[in-house]
Amino acid sequence: MTQTSAPPSSSPAGTGAGAGGGPVEIDYDFEYRGRPFVLRVRPGKYVGLFFNGVPRKERVYAGREPLYLWTNVELEWEEHHYIEARYWPSTGVLKATVNGDALAQWQVADLPDMSS
Repeated sequence: MTQTSAPPSSSPAGTGAGAGGGPVEIDYDFEYRGRPFVLRVRPGKYVGLFFNGVPRKERVYAGREPLYLWTNVELEWEEHHYIEARYWPSTGVLKATVNGDALAQWQVADLPDMSS
């Protein structure tokens, strides 16, 4: 099931960035089987995957799309799930999947870099 989320959980300055404090980052929260996940995006530049508040993987844009990352999570005893994220900076599309099945999809806003 693919869902288009409500607005992201954080403001443009939600991770301590913005307002002269560095690049803008936006958190997109989702749950899978009652477990919290976050995709953190720096529009056009970076995506990171967090599980229970811990960074698991990250990718920086280097000219190839999509930015793809995944992590293997054991939710129940010996029950493994591949949580995946794909981000296309050119279109702003961000997708979360589990074992290839759609979980959520968002449209990332193209926000200005506040670091200058």
